[in-house]
This record gives sequence, structure tokens and C-alpha cells, in this order.
Amino acid sequence: MNTVTKPTAAKTGRALRPIDEVRQGLSKMADDLNMALPSHISIDRFRRIAITAVQQNPALLKADRKSLFGACMTAAQLGLVTDGVLGQAYLVPYKGKVQLIPGYKGLLTLVRQSGEISSVDVDTIHDKDEVEYVMGDDSRLTIRPNWTNRGAIIGAYAIARFKDGGLQRALMTLEEIEAIRKASPSANSPAWKNHYGEMAKKTAFRRLCKMLPLSAEAQSAATLADEADAGRIATVDREMVVVSEPIADKSSADEAAPPKRRRGRPPKAKAPAAPDAASHETIEGEAHEVNDLDTGMPDHLRRTQQPETDAQPAPDPGAAPDAGDDAEPDAEPNDGEFF
Repeated sequence: MNTVTKPTAAKTGRALRPIDEVRQGLSKMADDLNMALPSHISIDRFRRIAITAVQQNPALLKADRKSLFGACMTAAQLGLVTDGVLGQAYLVPYKGKVQLIPGYKGLLTLVRQSGEISSVDVDTIHDKDEVEYVMGDDSRLTIRPNWTNRGAIIGAYAIARFKDGGLQRALMTLEEIEAIRKASPSANSPAWKNHYGEMAKKTAFRRLCKMLPLSAEAQSAATLADEADAGRIATVDREMVVVSEPIADKSSADEAAPPKRRRGRPPKAKAPAAPDAASHETIEGEAHEVNDLDTGMPDHLRRTQQPETDAQPAPDPGAAPDAGDDAEPDAEPNDGEFF
């Protein structure tokens, strides 16, 4: 009986396509993935969903391939699938690598699998709802929604009820939610802009998770989500979360920003110090690259407003009329610099 053999890269002399390389890599990982996956997720389904996620986001193919396979292994260890329908976890390209970010529904699934939680209630609070919150020994939260017009979001809550009758609650004001959003590298992402209510609920639920008795998988998933919000790349290695790329501190980011803005300046030896190159305006504009998340104001709006507030300092009567080519480019005093 004749058999048909599928051509391979070695036989055809052509290199595999990137997506085929991913397929081949996941096939080689089949035994390890199968050992890591829980019994209710088959290896074939897991690989099929992972391939689909990569096809839907071509940027994943341009990222470090080892980190892509590592993120898939992390998803298998946590028992989460990476499709966009269930929303359990997402493969996200970041700084040339791929990281796994557990979704709100994935965290909820893992919390319910702990065996101690009977139900979880998560929702937003609006300014036209009737809210009564009592703190203390006999704390309670009562919300009567105005279903015709709930108004703007003013907070969110998450409540977990235990099988023994107890409960744990996390209540967050809008200010607390905003503080977490602004601290995240994805503060102005489409998720926050287009689905603010869902992101607010996820934020409250994540805070609740820190108060619950969680399984090792749920704890790892919650930590991965926290690290992603902080702008750090993390993976799970034998039930331990390993941070592979710590975020740079703010001062480092401020010092690293100016060269990017000054690539178009003339060489130092050919031009004296220019007020617009060493002035308060340029440095502040660069520092606002880090701080734009605090206000949500777009970058171009900041730069158009700054010339109105940053006046060029008056010349010193006792100074020399021209410093010449030997002058340092940044020798002028600059009270507004972030150094």
C-alpha cells in the first residue's frame, strides 16, 4: 500500500514558516505539556488553542521563541488555556519576549477549584446606586442599584463566600482603582479605555485573591498578573514565580529618555548651547513620558502647552555675549530638570 509523506523542510530545502516552527516546537514539548496539564484539558486541545492564539497575534512570532514556549508551559502548569473566548489567560508580546497573563476568568476558575469557596460575587458600584457600607466587627455591604440610570462608576467590590458560612470582602473606591491603573504600563490600553468596568472588577477581585486561601496554581496566577501590571516579565518554574526582567526605576527612565529626543541635534562642537536644547521645556517633556500615565493627557497636548509656561530666561548682563564652541551644551542652570 502506497503512503504519502508530508514534505519537510529538509526534503524541500526550504525553511519552515514561523508558525510551523511553533507547531513543531509544541509537538516536541508534548510529553512535558501532557504531564503538566490537568486531566480535564487534553494535550491536543491545548496545543490547538495555543496555535490559534499565535496565529491571531503575529507579533508573537517575532518575539523570543524560547519565551513563547515557556509561556505555553506556564499556562499548562496553571491549567489555563490561552484562547480569547474563555478569557482564562493571554499570550502577550512584551519587550521582545512573550509572557503569560492570567485573565480575570482564569483567576476566578482557579479560586473556585480551591475547594473552600462556595461562590464569588464581583461587580461595580455607581454613583446613583444606593450604597450602605458599615465597617467594624459587624461589617456589611448593601447595594441597591438604580437600574434605569446607574451613573458613573465610583468603585468596585468582590465577595467570596466560604463553604463554612464565612465570607471575605474587598471594596475599592474609584481613587484606589485609578491608582493601580496609573501605576500599570498598560494604563492607557484599549482594555482600560473600552472596558473600564470589567477592568475595575478585575482589580477588585485581584485584591480579594490576596486575602483568600489559594492553591499553589491560583497563587502563581495571581502573582503573574501582578507582575505584568507592574511591567515585569515573570514565569512559573516548579511552582515558583521567577521575575526575569525587573522594571527600571523612575530615575533611570528619566535619564535614559533625553538621548532619544536629542538624536536630531547638531554635534556639540558645531553649535553653542541652544536654549531649547538645554531648557526646562525639553527635559520636562521627556520626563512626562513616564508621568503621562498619571493624568491620561496625550503626549502631544503636553508639548503644545509647555511653550506657554516655559519662558526663556533673561540674559545675564555680566555674562559673555557668546560662549563659543567650548561651551558645555547643558551648562545653563535648569531648575525644572528631574535629576
